Amino acid sequence: IEHFQSAVTFANQGNDSLLVIEALQRLAMAYERERKIDDAFRMYSQALQRTDITRGAEQLRVEMLLRVGNVYLLQQQYAEARKFYNVALRTAAGLGNSLAEAYALLQLGHCMSEMPGGLSEARIDYTSAAALLEHVGLPSALAYAKLCLGALAMKSGTVNEALTSMRSAAALRDSSFVERNEC
Repeated sequence: IEHFQSAVTFANQGNDSLLVIEALQRLAMAYERERKIDDAFRMYSQALQRTDITRGAEQLRVEMLLRVGNVYLLQQQYAEARKFYNVALRTAAGLGNSLAEAYALLQLGHCMSEMPGGLSEARIDYTSAAALLEHVGLPSALAYAKLCLGALAMKSGTVNEALTSMRSAAALRDSSFVERNEC
Protein backbone atom coordinates (compact mmCIF):
# COMPACT_ATOMS: atom_id res chain seq x y z
CA ILE A 1 0.00 0.00 0.00
CA GLU A 2 2.82 2.39 0.87
CA HIS A 3 4.48 1.81 -2.50
CA PHE A 4 1.26 2.54 -4.39
CA GLN A 5 0.68 5.66 -2.28
CA SER A 6 4.17 6.80 -3.28
CA ALA A 7 3.40 5.97 -6.91
CA VAL A 8 0.30 8.20 -6.76
CA THR A 9 2.41 11.04 -5.35
CA PHE A 10 5.10 10.65 -8.02
CA ALA A 11 2.55 10.39 -10.82
CA ASN A 12 0.86 13.56 -9.58
CA GLN A 13 4.22 15.35 -9.49
CA GLY A 14 4.93 14.20 -13.03
CA ASN A 15 1.56 15.45 -14.28
CA ASP A 16 0.84 12.09 -15.92
CA SER A 17 -2.94 11.73 -15.66
CA LEU A 18 -3.10 8.14 -16.91
CA LEU A 19 -0.33 7.06 -14.56
CA VAL A 20 -2.17 8.68 -11.63
CA ILE A 21 -5.32 6.75 -12.53
CA GLU A 22 -3.39 3.49 -12.81
CA ALA A 23 -1.64 4.10 -9.48
CA LEU A 24 -4.96 4.91 -7.78
CA GLN A 25 -6.44 1.75 -9.22
CA ARG A 26 -3.52 -0.37 -7.94
CA LEU A 27 -3.80 1.31 -4.53
CA ALA A 28 -7.52 0.51 -4.46
CA MET A 29 -6.76 -3.11 -5.35
CA ALA A 30 -4.18 -3.29 -2.56
CA TYR A 31 -6.72 -1.94 -0.08
CA GLU A 32 -9.19 -4.56 -1.32
CA ARG A 33 -6.70 -7.34 -0.65
CA GLU A 34 -6.21 -5.99 2.85
CA ARG A 35 -10.01 -5.91 3.26
CA LYS A 36 -9.97 -2.14 3.74
CA ILE A 37 -13.04 -1.74 1.58
CA ASP A 38 -13.85 1.86 2.50
CA ASP A 39 -10.33 2.92 1.53
CA ALA A 40 -10.58 0.89 -1.67
CA PHE A 41 -13.85 2.57 -2.60
CA ARG A 42 -12.34 5.99 -1.91
CA MET A 43 -9.41 5.26 -4.26
CA TYR A 44 -11.68 3.83 -6.94
CA SER A 45 -13.88 6.90 -6.65
CA GLN A 46 -10.92 9.24 -7.10
CA ALA A 47 -9.65 7.25 -10.05
CA LEU A 48 -13.07 7.07 -11.71
CA GLN A 49 -13.53 10.83 -11.33
CA ARG A 50 -10.21 11.34 -13.09
CA THR A 51 -11.23 9.04 -15.95
CA ASP A 52 -14.10 11.43 -16.69
CA ILE A 53 -11.63 14.16 -17.62
CA THR A 54 -8.68 12.17 -18.96
CA ARG A 55 -8.43 11.24 -22.60
CA GLY A 56 -7.40 7.64 -23.20
CA ALA A 57 -8.65 6.37 -19.83
CA GLU A 58 -11.80 4.66 -21.11
CA GLN A 59 -10.52 1.09 -20.80
CA LEU A 60 -9.24 1.79 -17.29
CA ARG A 61 -12.69 3.13 -16.44
CA VAL A 62 -14.36 -0.08 -17.63
CA GLU A 63 -11.95 -2.21 -15.61
CA MET A 64 -12.51 -0.19 -12.44
CA LEU A 65 -16.29 -0.23 -12.82
CA LEU A 66 -16.13 -4.01 -13.08
CA ARG A 67 -13.84 -4.23 -10.06
CA VAL A 68 -16.14 -2.07 -7.93
CA GLY A 69 -19.08 -4.20 -9.04
CA ASN A 70 -17.13 -7.30 -7.99
CA VAL A 71 -16.57 -5.88 -4.52
CA TYR A 72 -20.30 -5.26 -4.13
CA LEU A 73 -21.09 -8.71 -5.53
CA LEU A 74 -18.78 -10.37 -2.99
CA GLN A 75 -20.54 -8.40 -0.27
CA GLN A 76 -23.87 -9.67 -1.62
CA GLN A 77 -25.01 -6.12 -2.37
CA TYR A 78 -26.51 -7.13 -5.69
CA ALA A 79 -28.39 -3.92 -6.48
CA GLU A 80 -25.24 -1.83 -6.02
CA ALA A 81 -23.17 -4.28 -8.04
CA ARG A 82 -25.70 -4.12 -10.87
CA LYS A 83 -25.34 -0.34 -11.08
CA PHE A 84 -21.61 -0.61 -11.72
CA TYR A 85 -21.91 -3.56 -14.09
CA ASN A 86 -24.56 -1.75 -16.15
CA VAL A 87 -22.36 1.33 -16.53
CA ALA A 88 -19.39 -0.89 -17.40
CA LEU A 89 -21.53 -2.73 -19.95
CA ARG A 90 -22.60 0.49 -21.67
CA THR A 91 -19.08 1.88 -21.64
CA ALA A 92 -17.56 -1.35 -22.98
CA ALA A 93 -20.19 -1.50 -25.74
CA GLY A 94 -19.35 2.08 -26.71
CA LEU A 95 -15.68 1.15 -26.92
CA GLY A 96 -16.35 -2.03 -28.87
CA ASN A 97 -14.79 -4.13 -26.12
CA SER A 98 -16.77 -7.36 -26.54
CA LEU A 99 -14.81 -9.24 -23.89
CA ALA A 100 -15.57 -6.62 -21.22
CA GLU A 101 -19.19 -6.57 -22.37
CA ALA A 102 -19.43 -10.34 -21.95
CA TYR A 103 -17.79 -10.18 -18.52
CA ALA A 104 -20.23 -7.48 -17.40
CA LEU A 105 -23.15 -9.57 -18.65
CA LEU A 106 -21.91 -12.64 -16.78
CA GLN A 107 -21.58 -10.60 -13.60
CA LEU A 108 -25.05 -9.12 -14.11
CA GLY A 109 -26.32 -12.67 -14.45
CA HIS A 110 -24.66 -13.60 -11.17
CA CYS A 111 -26.42 -10.67 -9.48
CA MET A 112 -29.80 -11.45 -10.97
CA SER A 113 -29.56 -15.15 -10.15
CA GLU A 114 -29.39 -14.18 -6.47
CA MET A 115 -32.17 -11.60 -6.56
CA PRO A 116 -35.79 -12.61 -5.97
CA GLY A 117 -37.54 -13.20 -9.29
CA GLY A 118 -34.34 -12.58 -11.24
CA LEU A 119 -33.76 -16.00 -12.79
CA SER A 120 -35.26 -15.16 -16.19
CA GLU A 121 -33.21 -11.97 -16.44
CA ALA A 122 -30.10 -13.90 -15.35
CA ARG A 123 -30.76 -16.35 -18.19
CA ILE A 124 -30.93 -13.45 -20.66
CA ASP A 125 -27.65 -12.02 -19.32
CA TYR A 126 -25.85 -15.37 -19.45
CA THR A 127 -27.19 -16.14 -22.92
CA SER A 128 -26.12 -12.72 -24.21
CA ALA A 129 -22.66 -13.21 -22.71
CA ALA A 130 -22.39 -16.64 -24.34
CA ALA A 131 -23.34 -15.18 -27.72
CA LEU A 132 -20.68 -12.48 -27.39
CA LEU A 133 -18.04 -14.97 -26.30
CA GLU A 134 -18.90 -17.27 -29.19
CA HIS A 135 -18.47 -14.33 -31.54
CA VAL A 136 -15.14 -13.36 -29.92
CA GLY A 137 -13.95 -16.96 -30.19
CA LEU A 138 -12.85 -17.76 -26.65
CA PRO A 139 -13.89 -21.38 -26.02
CA SER A 140 -12.80 -21.49 -22.37
CA ALA A 141 -14.74 -18.29 -21.58
CA LEU A 142 -17.72 -19.60 -23.53
CA ALA A 143 -17.48 -22.82 -21.50
CA TYR A 144 -17.80 -20.74 -18.34
CA ALA A 145 -20.88 -18.96 -19.72
CA LYS A 146 -22.44 -22.33 -20.58
CA LEU A 147 -21.58 -23.56 -17.10
CA CYS A 148 -23.38 -20.53 -15.65
CA LEU A 149 -26.40 -21.34 -17.80
CA GLY A 150 -26.28 -24.93 -16.58
CA ALA A 151 -26.11 -23.91 -12.93
CA LEU A 152 -28.99 -21.51 -13.46
CA ALA A 153 -31.03 -24.25 -15.12
CA MET A 154 -30.38 -26.50 -12.11
CA LYS A 155 -31.48 -23.71 -9.81
CA SER A 156 -34.63 -23.32 -11.93
CA GLY A 157 -35.30 -27.06 -11.80
CA THR A 158 -34.89 -27.69 -15.52
CA VAL A 159 -32.59 -30.67 -15.34
CA ASN A 160 -32.48 -31.51 -19.07
CA GLU A 161 -31.51 -27.93 -19.94
CA ALA A 162 -28.90 -28.00 -17.18
CA LEU A 163 -27.45 -31.25 -18.51
CA THR A 164 -27.29 -29.89 -22.07
CA SER A 165 -25.52 -26.71 -20.93
CA MET A 166 -23.10 -28.63 -18.73
CA ARG A 167 -22.22 -31.04 -21.54
CA SER A 168 -21.70 -28.13 -23.90
CA ALA A 169 -19.45 -26.46 -21.31
CA ALA A 170 -17.41 -29.64 -20.88
CA ALA A 171 -16.99 -30.07 -24.64
CA LEU A 172 -15.90 -26.46 -25.04
CA ARG A 173 -13.49 -26.78 -22.15
CA ASP A 174 -12.00 -29.95 -23.62
CA SER A 175 -11.65 -28.33 -27.05
CA SER A 176 -9.88 -25.33 -25.55
CA PHE A 177 -7.30 -27.63 -23.96
CA VAL A 178 -6.73 -29.39 -27.29
CA GLU A 179 -6.30 -26.04 -29.09
CA ARG A 180 -3.77 -24.83 -26.51
CA ASN A 181 -1.74 -28.04 -26.73
CA GLU A 182 -1.65 -27.89 -30.53
CA CYS A 183 -0.12 -24.41 -30.48
